[in-house]
Order: sequence, then structure tokens, then C-alpha cells
Amino acid sequence: MWLGVSVYVRLCLCQLIGSSLLLLYDECNRANVWMIDFAKTLLVPDHVLTHRDSWHLGNHEEGYLTGLDNLVAVSPVSSVA
Repeated sequence: MWLGVSVYVRLCLCQLIGSSLLLLYDECNRANVWMIDFAKTLLVPDHVLTHRDSWHLGNHEEGYLTGLDNLVAVSPVSSVA
């Protein structure tokens, strides 16, 4: 069912609860970030989520992308590849 559908579209249809970020940094000064731990991710079929809106009872928004934006804003990395 999910094959052929972009990751962003899938993200807009799911509420992300309890997921994590895995940050790896190596000796060559390269850093990578992966979204992991989707065991509590829930499909929200009744509307599309932005993951940037403020949480209100019943809207299923959790601010996940706002959190990522804030992480990038405080990151000492000068450019994103």
C-alpha cells in the first residue's frame, strides 16, 4: 500500500509519537541524522498533518518538524549537504 508514495506524503498522514533521532558523527567531520523508532506512529486518516502546527487537543499535531528546524538552527554545522 505504501510503495511508490513519497516519504513526505506518508509523514503528513502519520502522527509521530515517541520516535527518535539517531545522530552519527565520524572522524572525517561528517554528520548524519536518521529518524528512527516508529513503533508508536499512528495513521491519522481524517486529515493531513503539517508537523509544524501547535498541539491542541484532538489535532494530532506534535511539532516534529518544528523540533527539527530548531535542531538545525542551533547546530554548529555551517552548511547542509
